Amino acid sequence: MKILRTVSGLAVLVGICALRVAVAAEPVPLKVTASWNIPMTEEGVRAAVAGAKELGFNGYAWSSQRLDEALVSQCRASGMRCFKLLSPLAKRPGARVQVVEEAERRLPGFAGGLTSEYQYGGEPLPGHPEVLNLELMCPLDEGVVPHVASEVARAKRLGYHGVCWDFVGYRNYHSCECETCRAALKAFLRNPSNGSPRAAKAAFYEKALVDLYERLYDVTRKAAPQFTVMTHCHPVFLPNVFHGLKLKVDYSASTVGWFFQPHWSLEKVSDYARRTVRGPYRFQSAIGMPMIGCYSSGAMAQHRKSGKRLRAEFHAVREAGARAVMVCELGDIFSDPEIREAVRAGLAEIR
Repeated sequence: MKILRTVSGLAVLVGICALRVAVAAEPVPLKVTASWNIPMTEEGVRAAVAGAKELGFNGYAWSSQRLDEALVSQCRASGMRCFKLLSPLAKRPGARVQVVEEAERRLPGFAGGLTSEYQYGGEPLPGHPEVLNLELMCPLDEGVVPHVASEVARAKRLGYHGVCWDFVGYRNYHSCECETCRAALKAFLRNPSNGSPRAAKAAFYEKALVDLYERLYDVTRKAAPQFTVMTHCHPVFLPNVFHGLKLKVDYSASTVGWFFQPHWSLEKVSDYARRTVRGPYRFQSAIGMPMIGCYSSGAMAQHRKSGKRLRAEFHAVREAGARAVMVCELGDIFSDPEIREAVRAGLAEIR
C-alpha cells in the first residue's frame, strides 16, 4: 500500500485499518451453517443452535422471517454468532423484475420443467442450459439499496451480529435484459476501451454486481458499523465464476462442493477451494470462505454425499489453508448420522 500524504488520505488509511481490526476480531476460523429444513418452532431453533455448536460451528445464518428473536437469543446464549440471511434482489412490490432473453423463456426453471440435471443456480451441466426457478429483481433497480438498509436496521435491532447476502446475481446466470440494463449496456459498449462487444457485455454485468455489493456494504456499515458482512455467491455468474474475488465484503463464500449430482470431481473441488481461499481479493481485508453443500433426505436424498466424500471435500478446504468455511444444510446434516460425523470431523480440521 502506498503511503498516503493528505489528511483525507490519512482518514482513508485509518478507516481501512479499523476495518481490518474489526475483521481480525472475528472468531478465526469462522464456521457458518444455515438451515431451511428444521422444525419452525422455538424448540426446533433451540435444538438446531445447540446441535450446530456441538458439531463445531460458531456461526448461524438464518433466512426465515419467523423466530428471529429465538434464534438470536439462543445463539448469544451459546456463544455463537448469528447472521441474518438476506436476499437483496428478492421480489418485492414495485421493483423492476429481471428480464431474460426470449429463447431462455423456454429453458428449465423459467416456468417449471425442472429436470434431474437441474442445478438450482449452480453451474449448469454441459449441454443442459437452464435459468433459475425464481424471479429476481434487477441489480440496477434504484430501490434495492434503500430496501436493504431497512432490513439491516431491523437485523441490528433484533441483535444479529451481521448479515449474509444470497441470491445476488442473474436469473439466467449472465445478464438482465430489461430496458434499463440494455440502455446502460449500450452506452458502455460505445467505449472502445471496454473491449470486444462480448467481453464488454460480460464486464458490464459483472460490474453491476460488484458495484451493488459495494453500495450494500457501505449502507450496512453506516446502519450497523459493527456488523460483519458476508455473502454466498449464488446464483453462479457464468462469465466469471470467481467474481467473488472482487466483492466488498468481510467474508466471500464461493461454492467449492455443490449440492447436486453429479458431484464435482475432487480435482475441481480442490481447485475452487484454492482459488476461493488464496484469491487474490480486490479488497485485501476480505476473507475467502469455501462453501460445501450437502443434502441427505426427502426429495433431495438422491443427491446425498457419503461421509467419505464429505471428508474429502473438507480435506481440500483444509489443504487450501481456509480461515473460514460455510456448510449447508443443517437439517439434512442432522438427519444422517454418517454425514453428521463427517461434518464434525471436517470442521475440527479447519483451525
